Amino acid sequence: MERVSDVLAVVIPRGSPGEREEGLETARGHLRGAGVEEAQIVRMDVLPSRGQSSPPPGMPEQQGVFRPDLLEVVPLLQSSSLFGQKQGMLLVDAHNLLAAESRALCEMLAALDPTAVSVAIVAERLPKDLSKTVQEIGEVKRLRQMWENQVHGWLDRQSKEKGLRMSYRSRSALVQRFGTDRAALRRALEQLQGENRPITAAMITERFRNRPDQPVFRILDEILAGNAEAALRRVGDYLANARSSDGRPYILLGTLESDLRLRLMASQARDKEHFLRMEEEGVFSRMLESAPGPLDEKAEKRLRSTARSRVRSSRRRNDRIWNQRRPLNAVSGRQQVRAAERALSLVVQADRTLKLFPAPLHQPVLERTVVELCGVYQGFAKGRRR
Repeated sequence: MERVSDVLAVVIPRGSPGEREEGLETARGHLRGAGVEEAQIVRMDVLPSRGQSSPPPGMPEQQGVFRPDLLEVVPLLQSSSLFGQKQGMLLVDAHNLLAAESRALCEMLAALDPTAVSVAIVAERLPKDLSKTVQEIGEVKRLRQMWENQVHGWLDRQSKEKGLRMSYRSRSALVQRFGTDRAALRRALEQLQGENRPITAAMITERFRNRPDQPVFRILDEILAGNAEAALRRVGDYLANARSSDGRPYILLGTLESDLRLRLMASQARDKEHFLRMEEEGVFSRMLESAPGPLDEKAEKRLRSTARSRVRSSRRRNDRIWNQRRPLNAVSGRQQVRAAERALSLVVQADRTLKLFPAPLHQPVLERTVVELCGVYQGFAKGRRR
């Protein structure tokens, strides 16, 4: 199969708005670089198949494979360069393609006229056949989610490319404002390009007054390391971006409870395999409690298999928790039990307070809980202070 350089697939991480925006811009940049004018880029979003209507009966060949929202794919990919300008197709959320749609798309991409059409695909994951086809005739680019320990290197490279003079402190101020959202960070750097002087942290604080969204696990990292001040800042950012309907205070408490439970199990386990078996039994028990009515042997076996899969999918988290544990023989048993009781008590009290009192009191309750946990956690877990 002849390689067609005008086909690009961008794979983005799930649930990362910054990376999604970056992926869409990468895809559009590919189309512009292939000579497609902005007005000639046709964007099509692939919606989830649930609730979508079937194609009208009697549609010819491949066109009958696609759902009504995607029917334009066929004439667009089969257009000729003899008429009009070069066109570009931007196919977004291609992970929602049905199997038949994916196969038909592969056939058309294989026969694509690169002088007439350029194609850019954005997806959280590529169907297997589509991934293979794009790799053969074009390019697959993967955008990885950027973590906070990687963002400084990325910012350093981007600022140098844009001719900006930025210190570590000024980059830290940007990260504090925008987190690891690459798209937002790139826009901030573009706004700073007009400054013909070194960029200071004070300039960034003055110019950008928004607060970044914070993933819950970053709050956990600060609690584990005992960084009360940083944990408070992250809790404030996390709640500042909350909507009344998303239940963020309860999500934070649920995450703290789950993390605490796992760390206590790790401190009591004989070895790592024992810890993973304890976690698997815990997941299975919770699923069993929520199951409707009594289960037969087959259904129970299926539940146990699902519990095993969930533990395997959380292997990285469990590995980290195991490596950060303080075994019972590392500190006095009485001291560790007291620390565990105090941590559990803090989470339970916070949960009761949130349910009894109005929303304006939720943030101070969570802040006090997080600050106290920063000290208590050191009794049964060890983290690196940053």
